[in-house]
Amino acid sequence: MTTATDNRRRILDMLAEGKITAAEAERMLALVESPPPAPALSYDYASDEDGERDGAEFEVEREAYNQTAIATAELPPAGSPRASEEHVFAVGGAPRLTIKSFNGRIGLRAGKDGEVRVEAKIRNPSRVEYRTWQEGDNIFVEARRSNGFSLIPRPAGANISITAPADSTIDLATSNGRIEIKDIHGSGPVHTSNGRIVMDNVRGEHEVHTSNGRIVIDGMEGDADVQTTNGSINIKRMHGAVKAASSNGSISFEGELPEGSVSRFETSNGSVKVRLQGEPDARVTARTSNGRVNANLPLQSVSTQGRSHIEGVAGNGSGELVIRTTNGSINIEADGARREVASPH
Repeated sequence: MTTATDNRRRILDMLAEGKITAAEAERMLALVESPPPAPALSYDYASDEDGERDGAEFEVEREAYNQTAIATAELPPAGSPRASEEHVFAVGGAPRLTIKSFNGRIGLRAGKDGEVRVEAKIRNPSRVEYRTWQEGDNIFVEARRSNGFSLIPRPAGANISITAPADSTIDLATSNGRIEIKDIHGSGPVHTSNGRIVMDNVRGEHEVHTSNGRIVIDGMEGDADVQTTNGSINIKRMHGAVKAASSNGSISFEGELPEGSVSRFETSNGSVKVRLQGEPDARVTARTSNGRVNANLPLQSVSTQGRSHIEGVAGNGSGELVIRTTNGSINIEADGARREVASPH
């Protein structure tokens, strides 16, 4: 536990190093000797409409507390980031965005051609190193934890919002926060931990990974590698090959698999529902350990093993579709299926 003596020593060290002025040191020392009464506070891990929580979305309940902490306890060195940052960059038609943050969410949506706009809301700025820079049509945004001094411990992190040309390629990563992407048509990895990922009307090839959060894709043209540890996966209006895996969560898919592609849907604890659009053309394998397989699509060369395993060929079998779960049922169907393949008995 940090004592008043420790805080006094740190303040004097900062003064000696030139990180704060004498007036700032005097004010901070007065705070240590006789701290003002702080209003009651709590950190609300904000939940959405269905009860899921994002670990980084905590806010101090009273704005007065924020202002007191910033004005009296947190006196960052010159050049440290403000609580809010905004930058605008002129770019070509298809820039590349590299966004790295922590303890906060990332939001990206299509905006004006030729312009990338970045807005950041930074919590506990004395403990965050935040910077943006440009190299040609490459835009970099980085928020990382620093060793800044703060008398009042509060969670540090950054929420970052970006608007960019629709054809931007991306590399997005954060922790303890969600990522939301809308109307972006470039490829790239999307990673977070302890937060959900939502992608709406996107194109390209994407690696979409999280832990302790669900993944929702509504409208994608392109291939995707989708993984979560504790969360569901919901994909619809998709045209592309998919590798979707969850440890504890259900998987649902609705879309069209390209001819000759390989798609896999695998979970340990959860059901899997696959609705195929277009003309399915793949070798199909579906297996569960504790559950049953139900199939309603045109299959040839069907073989079954009890209720839990089915194999067959849809169309010419140019591609491959593998569906597996350990504890859960599997349902496969195709739009306009010409004949029904009943559940194995």
